[in-house]
Amino acid sequence: MKKISEERKVEVIRLRVEERLSLKKISGIMGISKATLSTLLRAYPLTESEVSERCIKAAEVTNTSLHKKYGGMKVAEKRAQDREKSTSKYFKMLKGTLTSNRKGNISEAAVQLRMVLSGLEVYTSTFEGEKLDFVVRNKTGSLIKIQVKTARHDTKYGKISIPVTCSNGRRKYKKIPNKDFDFMVAYDLKTDSAYVLSKREIEKVVRTKTLEKEFLERWDKIVNY
Repeated sequence: MKKISEERKVEVIRLRVEERLSLKKISGIMGISKATLSTLLRAYPLTESEVSERCIKAAEVTNTSLHKKYGGMKVAEKRAQDREKSTSKYFKMLKGTLTSNRKGNISEAAVQLRMVLSGLEVYTSTFEGEKLDFVVRNKTGSLIKIQVKTARHDTKYGKISIPVTCSNGRRKYKKIPNKDFDFMVAYDLKTDSAYVLSKREIEKVVRTKTLEKEFLERWDKIVNY
């Protein structure tokens, strides 16, 4: 603990005993960390009723702020509306559970459309079971291998990710070899969004890659490759 003068210690204790201030408020007044104050004031705790009263007031302030922000709408309702707005019309069209095969077909179709709109010449593999999904030619004439993945939503943490592995045929998975692609494109049906990742951007990933905004619709990386 950082050494504090006796005079400052006396003032800290006075603020607690006489004014019944919280650690946060005393920290703001005295410029002393809450960890240090917690040690100094261990013998002068707030009562349970005081702590409860502060919690109630904090909740009231938060609710008032949210009420003003959302025009009286409940927070849960606002979040539900936000989710509804961000859900693509294609996702809403679906009924029932999607099979893995159908997910893959939708992702490939969505990615192919975007590549054509970006001015890329798109070629599909003619070999059954080929790991490669597309080969594209950009304006400079470069041939680029594209691997398409379907994005996954983590409902617990709110993240979107893709696996960077493939089956080895024995119910086990291994990382997709770098030689099999130049870019990996992940399609998220829920938001009708595509994420473009270069081989270098996922070379250190072992199992799954979180999809950040910096990868969103970055077709220029392939066009200028």
